Amino acid sequence: MSSEQNDRPSKGGHKFDSNADVGLNQLLLIEATRPLTPAELLTKGRYIQLSSTGESTLADAEQAFLKALELDAEYVPALLELGWYYHAVEDRASHALTLFEKAYHLVLGQLREAIKGRAECTEELRKDNSVDFDNLMRIACRELARH
Repeated sequence: MSSEQNDRPSKGGHKFDSNADVGLNQLLLIEATRPLTPAELLTKGRYIQLSSTGESTLADAEQAFLKALELDAEYVPALLELGWYYHAVEDRASHALTLFEKAYHLVLGQLREAIKGRAECTEELRKDNSVDFDNLMRIACRELARH
């Protein structure tokens, strides 16, 4: 494949990638022996979008994302990927919005759990005089500032 083909943008705004071809072929071999997991289906869909062979279509990528969600309707990475597919490739913003909203609410629930757990652990550590709580808070603030 020429370098010109490898740098050509695809419909989804991605560049074609020969590494995606290798990865896609590996997943197809695995799929011939057993069903793919939601994470593998997500990767398959991404590889299809980046593939330079033309053997798979963007509709095949959509099907991979849909199959991942069929196996796990709350798989946030697949909701996001399918949302971007509908938004950027299919130009179906209202359909994409539904997927982004579902992902948002799922992640928001997980974030609430993380905040609650962090608060409970922080309070417990604050009560434990053997823990240098101020140092833990400085470390946490530095970590937050880096992100």
